[in-house]
Amino acid sequence: MVPSIINYLRPYFEEIDLPHLQHNLFCGEALPTAIATEWSRCVPNARIVNVYGPTEYTIFCTTYDLRRTGSNKELNGILAIGKS
Repeated sequence: MVPSIINYLRPYFEEIDLPHLQHNLFCGEALPTAIATEWSRCVPNARIVNVYGPTEYTIFCTTYDLRRTGSNKELNGILAIGKS
């Protein structure tokens, strides 16, 4: 999904609990690290991945997994799109 979706859902984060979700891919826009971290609490067991490619909808060529603990690779508050 595009990051603007979770920005839209942000007011409802305390109500959202998706423990069975296993994978969550973000693409098509810059993904702010702060909101991705907040979202990770709604999907406690999901692997959250920021992906990038020429047509993210069908193919991606680089990925970066959000780290729930420790620091993430980012620039100006935007999560990286490449290797850890």
